[in-house]
Amino acid sequence: MKFQMVNHASFLWEHDSIKLMTDPWLTGTAFDNGWGLLAKTRFTSEDFAEITHIWFSHEHPDHFHPQSLRTIPEEYRKRITILYQQSADQKVVEWCRAFGFQQVIELSPDKWYSLSADVSVLCRPFPVGDSWLCIKTADMTILNLNDCEVSTTQEAKDILNRVGDIDLLWTQFSYAGWAGNKEDFQLRKKRAMEKLARVRKQVEALQPLYVIPFASFAWFCHDENYYMNDAINKVDNVYRLLQESDAEPIILYPGDTWTPHEAHDPEKALALYARDYEKMASSPTLLPSVKIEPDKLFEAGLDFKEQIRKNNHSLFLSIVRPVTFYLSDYQKAFRFSLSDGLIESTCDPLDCDVELSSEALHYCFTHLWGWSTLRINGRLQAPKGRNARFKRFVMLGHVAQLNNFGIFMGWNRAFVRFAINYLGEKIRNRYITTNNI
Repeated sequence: MKFQMVNHASFLWEHDSIKLMTDPWLTGTAFDNGWGLLAKTRFTSEDFAEITHIWFSHEHPDHFHPQSLRTIPEEYRKRITILYQQSADQKVVEWCRAFGFQQVIELSPDKWYSLSADVSVLCRPFPVGDSWLCIKTADMTILNLNDCEVSTTQEAKDILNRVGDIDLLWTQFSYAGWAGNKEDFQLRKKRAMEKLARVRKQVEALQPLYVIPFASFAWFCHDENYYMNDAINKVDNVYRLLQESDAEPIILYPGDTWTPHEAHDPEKALALYARDYEKMASSPTLLPSVKIEPDKLFEAGLDFKEQIRKNNHSLFLSIVRPVTFYLSDYQKAFRFSLSDGLIESTCDPLDCDVELSSEALHYCFTHLWGWSTLRINGRLQAPKGRNARFKRFVMLGHVAQLNNFGIFMGWNRAFVRFAINYLGEKIRNRYITTNNI
């Protein structure tokens, strides 16, 4: 049995005849040019020749990255089986089938799948849109949590009840989304500390023998979000934290391999990552925004308006209020509503609901997942002290994101189930004390 670090949230696991790869993001950017890879990937397109399976945890582009997948030669794709959670929208599985992979298996959340005589896997969905994977052999149980924010003791116990004792845990270690405006350094520091506290509690609750921190080897690489790097957790932060636990921390740099139960020296990997962090801080190459022409922006707004109105019942859309955007590259305010689309506005910039560039807004209009992308890449600024105004922007984004998941607001089973679960979660968070981790 052997592990190879590929990059960010991607690793290669080899055992017997199985060579399973997770979440390959090998090159380029993710989240509308908002994220870049911290280190260079050593894994090449030719290295896909012996891959038997690829598992995607969810559709976020730092996990499901079409640009990287397009580098796989056709002859190799025909030998690779794709593993993915069951989903309502089917976007990922349909893309993979159209791209010519040998087989695409949608993993039922309650079923173990045998990949060989000694290898079985279980994939369980996790809110919202994510999933975790357990790989089990006769000698080892591996849990890949990636971005799943296991935050309560009960959530950890539920996993243990399903998979048994865990030998190796892979988990995220830094914040992975917008964490305040440029001046909100303390908020980002708080988010970073919360993430480390979650890792500590996950280790306490799941009690793995080994922990490999991953899924946080990216940086905010755009002019509009570079400031977000000022409080990220670096891998040496989580390494020191894990040294205080009963689990052994394993630090792997892209291209590094490790065999369980063999001695591991993390110093070289830590030094290489330290070099990469220094380069990010001292000599970054930042991506600029491209100003979108007004006609193109207005047309995209109209198309988005019609798409939302067509897919959702008007009764439920009544909760979606107009949103006023201050476009930084135009230095003007614009108003979007489900009746008018996007129009110019005389709103004072200080009274707008959100500030962003025309390129970022255009991406939201042209991709249903764009609103989630914007909250992750951090290419926005919220109005100071006006949380109620910002919530208008958030609500519009929630509707688009639901539609992106194949859930449409109306009297249908999927939306009613979502609404019940959402309200139940709100009630639990407000009135029921949980042992948060």
